[in-house]
Amino acid sequence: MKAVQNNMPPGVVIVIDALDECENGSLVELLLQTLFKSAFQLQVKFFVTSRPEPSIQRKMLGTNGYNPSVFHLHDIEQSLVQADIQIYLVDMFANINPPFINEEIFQLTKLAGKLFVYASTAAQYINPGVQNLTSLY
Repeated sequence: MKAVQNNMPPGVVIVIDALDECENGSLVELLLQTLFKSAFQLQVKFFVTSRPEPSIQRKMLGTNGYNPSVFHLHDIEQSLVQADIQIYLVDMFANINPPFINEEIFQLTKLAGKLFVYASTAAQYINPGVQNLTSLY
């Protein structure tokens, strides 16, 4: 990463999703250790998602001087999550015929609660021909 540091555009975010699904716990710990050791030197941010596995939590919270921002989905205000889910559902059903009315979108959003996967699964079931969002830009 240090070799490409000068060639990276500003604002790069590297996403590591579902870290807990890696089978080799030792490699997960090594990855986190490496990130914590060199991340502050790079002009890049890392966004890591994981279930609260004890070994990952220990590594994330005991980082010896590095202070990562840790967000727990269940701590995020439900109205913020539901606003994002509603935007997603409106987009997913934009071309459905007959068109969804606001009340139907509201009900699906309410049923999803904080679970984006619920909204995504419902959208794919209701409108199987629609593609998921690949980018917010």
